[in-house]
Amino acid sequence: MSAGLLHGPSPAAIRACQLSVVEGESTPRRGETPSADFRGRRVAAAVLFALLGCAGVLRSADGARANLIGRWRSLETSRGGIGSMITFREGGALEFSPGAVVEVPYRIEGDQLILPGGKKDAAESREKIAWLGDDKLRLDVPPGPGIELTRAGERESATEPILGEWHGKSEMAGQEVDVLYFFQREGRCLLLIPFTRQTGKYSIDKGRIHMEWPNCPIPEAEFAVDGDVLILAADGRKSRYARY
Repeated sequence: MSAGLLHGPSPAAIRACQLSVVEGESTPRRGETPSADFRGRRVAAAVLFALLGCAGVLRSADGARANLIGRWRSLETSRGGIGSMITFREGGALEFSPGAVVEVPYRIEGDQLILPGGKKDAAESREKIAWLGDDKLRLDVPPGPGIELTRAGERESATEPILGEWHGKSEMAGQEVDVLYFFQREGRCLLLIPFTRQTGKYSIDKGRIHMEWPNCPIPEAEFAVDGDVLILAADGRKSRYARY
C-alpha cells in the first residue's frame, strides 16, 4: 500500500487539481467539445478525489482501532458476578477471558481491609493487610493462607498506599488463577479473576468488528467506543464493557 493512500495527497496537490478543473481558460464553452487536455484533467481529478476518500476511510479505521486497543471488562454480569474480559492488542491480536467481575465498596480501618460479605445480609469480610514493602502486601483471611499482591505500575498516593492496581495468584477449584484488585478513590474496589485465557484475532471494517477465538459467542458485531465504554451490538443485543 502506497504512502499516498495512508497519508493522503498534500494540500498543494489538492489545490492544483481543483484549479486544473475550474480555471476558465481550460473549461469548454457550452456546445464545445471538451479538449483531450481538459478530459485528462477531469480524469486526474476523479482519481485524486477517489484516493482522498480511500485515505479518509483508512484514517477512520485506524482511529477506531486505536480507540479499541486496551483492556475491557463486562459492565453487566450474572447475579453471581460472572462476566468476561477482552484485551485488544496492536496488530489484530486479542485475548478473551470469562471470569469473575465484581465491583464493591471498601474501606480500611487500621491494618484491616473491609469488604462486603459474599451474600445478602452476610457479615462484612475483614482481611488483615500485612505490608511486605512499598509495592507488595499480603491479605490474610483466617483460616486461609492469604494472598500476596504486587503493585502494577506507579504508586498513586503517598497517603493512601493501597490505591492502584494489584496482581496476585490464588487457588480455585484446584487450579491456580490470577487475581487482580483495583483499589480506586472514593472507596471503590474492582476485583477481576480470569478463569481461563483464550487467544484469538480481530479485524475492523466499516464500523463492524470480526473476532475469532475458540467457541467465540460473538464472531461479528457492530461496535462503538464512547469514552471508556465499549458497546458491542449483535443479533439485537448489546454488551457493554468498561476500560480498566
